[in-house]
Amino acid sequence: MQLDTVLVPLPMEGASTRTLHGLANFCRSFDTEVRLLHVRDMPSWFSPQFVGRDEYARTVENAWRKTVEVTTEKLGRYGVTVRGDDLIDGNPRQVIIEHAATAASDVIAIPRRNRGKVLLGRTAKRVLRVSTVPVLSLPALESGGWAPPSPPEGWKRVLVPTDLSEIADKATATALELTERCGGKATVAYVAEDVAPLAVALDQMPVQDPKVLEAFIDEVSKQLVRQYPGADSKVLRGRAADAVVAEANESNADVVVLAAQGKGAVTRLLLGSTTERLVRLSDVPVLVLRES
Repeated sequence: MQLDTVLVPLPMEGASTRTLHGLANFCRSFDTEVRLLHVRDMPSWFSPQFVGRDEYARTVENAWRKTVEVTTEKLGRYGVTVRGDDLIDGNPRQVIIEHAATAASDVIAIPRRNRGKVLLGRTAKRVLRVSTVPVLSLPALESGGWAPPSPPEGWKRVLVPTDLSEIADKATATALELTERCGGKATVAYVAEDVAPLAVALDQMPVQDPKVLEAFIDEVSKQLVRQYPGADSKVLRGRAADAVVAEANESNADVVVLAAQGKGAVTRLLLGSTTERLVRLSDVPVLVLRES
């Protein structure tokens, strides 16, 4: 998997220390270089004839140059290189996707909004859904007395949720390969909700006999050990996204890596509203892989 360049769309105010720390941790893992992007979304009433349009454009450009200067300097302290930057007019939800392809970016890194209080922004949500390259979602806010736990030295602990489907297996193999490249340790985790395997697949009734669920969990635990002997493995219990978030916090994971889609017992983790919930609630970066 090629990870030479990461496209980082930024608001005009730049990125928080927490966002840059997570970004630098990724870049240090794979010697990835950064390309910055700001999309200048002109108000609809700014017609070409509007007398203040050119002045507004110059003001934004000057502010962007300052943002690039500050961001480049901060990332430089972490040993990360900013290879270039772009200021483009248009709709951010369209420009980011198109520019990632034009600039041959290998990953898009998106800063997140407030943890647990709002839905993902429309731009971040669209990028997660339609991007053809992996998306790295980065925590943004530094509330609660957050401080960098250590200088960014690369991923050391990687959490990999799986539902053991073919699509998830491919993503897990990629995640394990990335973990090996950066010298880290991976934990492959299966989320067992309190429903039987068949019931989950059919989205039907909950388990009546706890012994059925325990037997299933035991079998999954053995399968994880057989299938991924080079990694630690766990079976988590509870609501899928919440269980992964809790495990990431408890294990001090540097990142959660998962497939963009899947089948089987944790489909709701890998698609739709639960993906959004995981990305929104996670205190650590989340790398969403595409099947390709």
